[in-house]
Amino acid sequence: SHDVLFEGLNRTDESQSGALAYQVQIMDSTQINITKGRFVGGVGILRVQHSSHVILSNSSFKDASEILVSFNLSNTSLVIGINSSNSTNSRGMFVSGENITVLDSVFDKNFNSGIYVYGSNNTTLRNITIIDSSINGIDISDSKNTTVMNSTIRNSNTGISVNGGSGNTTARNLLLLNNAGTGFYTEISEDGHFFDMVIKNSTNGVKMGIGSNKNFYKNISVQSVTSGFWFDGTNNTITDSLV
Repeated sequence: SHDVLFEGLNRTDESQSGALAYQVQIMDSTQINITKGRFVGGVGILRVQHSSHVILSNSSFKDASEILVSFNLSNTSLVIGINSSNSTNSRGMFVSGENITVLDSVFDKNFNSGIYVYGSNNTTLRNITIIDSSINGIDISDSKNTTVMNSTIRNSNTGISVNGGSGNTTARNLLLLNNAGTGFYTEISEDGHFFDMVIKNSTNGVKMGIGSNKNFYKNISVQSVTSGFWFDGTNNTITDSLV
């Protein structure tokens, strides 16, 4: 399909089950616009797959057991102004593709992570608020050229995790607050640029695990933590920071 507008959709749990149990599925499509929708319940809610030039805006998704919003193997798409809350077993949003941008959105009370970026290239997350994720606020794995900026993550176990062979990740102007385990974590990642962060009230402020190489940290303020910077990588640089 192409050149399709969905406006004002209001859908509630249809009691589906199984791997394809999404309330709305968009497959092999281009130029799709979904706006002002309200979606509640079910297994998963919205799945966009093998599609491009999709715009999702000003919509809410809540109370499903699995992924609330999934952009899988898709590209050149924009998500703006959504609220994705209470995935009881999974994630608020899954991103796997190229040139996907998420702006001005809130992810609240999702079990695994607020946003999971996997196998992606050129993903941008800006003006994001993530609250009360049980594991990671943002999880970036096996992805290149990811940017996270102007965002707040609080009350998760780990604020941001960059891992699984990710490279050239940029994270800047972040508030990472009251994340119980670690504010910012990297493992098996390299060529990261992380700066202008405030990290408060975590066991570890910044933790660099095995294979965390050639990452650059600048202007990091780490407060009220057990350990400020925890190292197990090589060739990492920290400058102009306060612990």
